[in-house]
Amino acid sequence: PPSFGDALDSVSEEGLPTLLLYGNDDPWIVPWWAERAAQRVAAAGGEYYAMSPAGHCPHHEAPAAFNQMLLRWLSRRRAAESISGDTSEQEEEGEDVKVLAVGDRI
Repeated sequence: PPSFGDALDSVSEEGLPTLLLYGNDDPWIVPWWAERAAQRVAAAGGEYYAMSPAGHCPHHEAPAAFNQMLLRWLSRRRAAESISGDTSEQEEEGEDVKVLAVGDRI
């Protein structure tokens, strides 16, 4: 069966935008594997960041930092698409994304 590395290679071959956020304190994914994934992502022009302190679920363990990195990446993608003239995936007016802190009410 295909591996996660195979999936990253496929994403690279397709030229798809990629962001990989890794919890540097992950007890299951060892650092050398994360570095291999980072190299695959970087080879395709994607971005990789190791977050610490965060483990296997950085989106759960450090949600504010995770969301900040994700929103910054999305902003860079939007800016790159605006420069290149590719507006096929731009969102409609009025659909701003907001990050809520734990305990905030919608």
